[in-house]
Amino acid sequence: MYENTTNICYLYQAINKHNKIARDHKPTAEEQVSFLSSLNSYLGIMKHYKTYKIRQKMLSNNISGWWLNYFYIGNNFKKLEKKQKRVKSFNPFSGLLFR
Repeated sequence: MYENTTNICYLYQAINKHNKIARDHKPTAEEQVSFLSSLNSYLGIMKHYKTYKIRQKMLSNNISGWWLNYFYIGNNFKKLEKKQKRVKSFNPFSGLLFR
């Protein structure tokens, strides 16, 4: 079973809309959540059909690099996930020698 071309077109339009926002200005937190929700909605529908190559091409070729700084593409192009910021823990006693 194959996906309806209408949903594929809407996914393409959503990616272009959010890429335009990323080109114009740094997206706010609300715009980032909107991007993630919108694309995951389309990807969630499409994963039930034979659309692996379509999802792969759409996400690999069309998503702006700015978005990929904050999100990564999940396994088998089924969803986008937010990157976790790793914070280095500070240990004030790590450099001290106790005698």
